[in-house]
Amino acid sequence: MRVLNAGHMPPLVVRGNTVTAMEPGSVVLGIMPVATFSEQAIDLNPGDTLIVYSDGVTEAMNEVNDFYGDDRLRAVVQQTRGLPLSEIARRILAGVAAFVDHAPTSDDISLMILRRTT
Repeated sequence: MRVLNAGHMPPLVVRGNTVTAMEPGSVVLGIMPVATFSEQAIDLNPGDTLIVYSDGVTEAMNEVNDFYGDDRLRAVVQQTRGLPLSEIARRILAGVAAFVDHAPTSDDISLMILRRTT
């Protein structure tokens, strides 16, 4: 799989019992008149899951302005290894919503979750 990340958070790769982040991407698309974007390649093995998410997930803030953060996201992802993709998404979104509670929304939250099956 080839990935070009123009300013988003590094996607997470779930392989067996490990959750790792891909390398950080390039600058944000459209912020500079001339920019070079680097493509990354990753081999996904059968059963591997790729989680692409916007910064609105990890930068979601609660009422005391704490961020949801990478550690909370990784903990949820680690606990959902092997579950159906829709359930992984549901649990990530539920975790963010519970953390934010009644604080106002500060950014969009986007997820794309892929799994290689064969």
